[in-house]
Formats: sequence, structure tokens, C-alpha cells
Amino acid sequence: MKHETFDIHYPPIQLGCEKTSILYFDTIQELTEKLKENTSNALIVTDDVVFHLPSLKDFFAGIPTETCLVLPAGEKYKTIETVLSILERAMKLSLTRKSLFVGIGGGVITDLLAFAASIFKRGARLELVPTTLLAMVDAAIGGKTGCDFKGYKNSLGTFYPASKLYISPEFIQSQSEDEFRSGLAEVFKTGLLFSEKLVLLMQDEKDALLNRDQRLLMNIIKRCAQAKAQVVEKDLTEKNIRMWLNLGHTFAHALETVLGLGTISHGEAVAWGISRAIALSESIGLCAAEYREEVFSMLKAYNWSTDKIHPKCIELKIENCSEKLIEAMKQDKKNIDSNISFVLQRGINDSIIEKISEDKIRSILS
Repeated sequence: MKHETFDIHYPPIQLGCEKTSILYFDTIQELTEKLKENTSNALIVTDDVVFHLPSLKDFFAGIPTETCLVLPAGEKYKTIETVLSILERAMKLSLTRKSLFVGIGGGVITDLLAFAASIFKRGARLELVPTTLLAMVDAAIGGKTGCDFKGYKNSLGTFYPASKLYISPEFIQSQSEDEFRSGLAEVFKTGLLFSEKLVLLMQDEKDALLNRDQRLLMNIIKRCAQAKAQVVEKDLTEKNIRMWLNLGHTFAHALETVLGLGTISHGEAVAWGISRAIALSESIGLCAAEYREEVFSMLKAYNWSTDKIHPKCIELKIENCSEKLIEAMKQDKKNIDSNISFVLQRGINDSIIEKISEDKIRSILS
């Protein structure tokens, strides 16, 4: 059958902004003083945990009530309904695409608010203040936005970088131990992918790190930001090398789905996912047993599980857990066809993406 074709060609566009500036501050007070300079005509979104931090009391007290939206905290509120509540407040305030959205919180807040900003009148201005280690080293950097949908992690979303990130490691002092360790898992992932020095730092400075030494935390945050920047500058929309940042995440997201989103921290799931990714790498002859042992040793040193099935699955008596994990993996947004793709490693800072059969996946889950 004959037909005519007419193509429309589009120029590449910037998503959100041309660059992200990361501003580092030793104290929260210094950070908020700078932030206050640019909060007119803005919607500020946070959660009820961050809103009640003593260190932010004066800042929030100086903001008109209607321009500050306080959301309930937790992964279970990372939904499209919450995104819509942000958009409703923006409409009520008669904001425009030139207005500023400011997110103050952990990864849930930064992901949700960035998603809302990206679709509000086809894109409003965006700045983020990550208040958790995980958000500082990963979630707030690089423009991924989103929310969970139908029980699947971040299955709705866009790419929309913030123009500014305001970072102070002082926030980390108020984090729960579970949240703090969640961030450390992303630090470890970044080290395995891009910085052997970062892994050695976690190994040699373990006690100081677990005691939340602020000088050390600032060093680690900057190293992670620089490593991620080098990736997203080359591949913002995850066409190739940015996929490496998902080391451990295919297993992790499946685990979070099977357990119920929010049952364990994202970092706890990622740490276990890393163990499975490295075990899978060894099982197909990609890495040596010595490398697997090195990675497992570090995971165990930080009390992360390397078991074939995460202990929480056993505790909650999840039946046919390995099969449920595989089914959840099939829904992972990183898959581009019917195969399941994984980030695997030959060794430290040496990664590839491979499509793996269900039988091989099953072998390291049972």
C-alpha cells in the first residue's frame, strides 16, 4: 500500500533549566538565610516531620501559611493524589510557570514536588532543599521525578532538574538511624560504580561515619554529587550510562513492592539488591568470587542483609517470595522489552547492563 510521509523535526529542549547549581552550607541557619532571599511568589512544600524540626522553626514561621503546604510524611503518601494536592494549592495561589516551587525534605518530597513542578502549566521553576542523606547524595540530584502507582515504585514521572539545590549536612544529625543508613546504601552504590576512594572511605572511616561526623559527611556528599553530575551531564534522560545508577535497584524495587511500599527503607532494599546483583554477576561468570566476597564483607560490616531472600520476607511470611519478586521485576520501568535488565559488575567501577533469564534470577533468590 502506498502512502506519503511528512516528518516534523523538533529541536532539543532543556528540561526545567540549563544547569543545576549546588549550594553547600555548614549550618542550616546559613542555608535558610540564603533561601529566604528567593521565596517570594513561591510555593514551599515539606512534610510534617521536617516542618517540626527545631532548626527550621524560624524559617517556617516567617512564611505565609497559605504558601507553605505541609504533607504527611512517608512512602505511602508518594502517590498521584499527593501530586494533585500540590497542583491544587498552586492553582489556588494563582501561580504561573514563572513561579517558584521549593521542596524541603527527603527523597519522597523532592521527587513529588519536582514531578508537580514539571507538569504545572508545562513547567514551573524548581529549587530543592534535601534534608536526608539519601536525598543529598542521590534523589535530589539529576532531575528524576515521580510517584508510586498501583504499588510499583516511581512508575509515574518525568525528567526535570532543579535549578538550585541547597545542601547542609547538619540536617543529617536529626535523621533516624534507619533513614541515615538508607542514605549510606546509596553512597556505597555510588562508590561501587564510580569511586573506589569512596568505598575505601566508608571502610576506613566507618566509626566516624556512623557517628555522623559533619566534615566527613560533607566530603562524601560532594563526592557523590560530582560522580552523579558526570553521568547526568552526558545522559540526563537515561538512554545509556545513567542506567548504571540503578545498580541493585531492580531487585530493590521488586522487594519494596512485594513487602509493600514503605515497609522497609529504600536504602535497606538497595543494599540487599546490591548483594543480589553481585551474586548474579558471579553466577554468570562476570566477576570473581573474590570481588563478591569484598562487596559482601562491606555490606555485612554495615549490617545489611546479603541473604538470598531478605529477612523481612521471612518475618512477614511471604509465600513464593522469589516468584513474586520476579513478577515485580517484570514491571520495572527500566525494562524496554519482555526481558529483565540488570546492572551487573565485573569489578569495582566496572559495570555493564545485561538481560538475564528468569531461571538465572531464580537461582540467586532460592
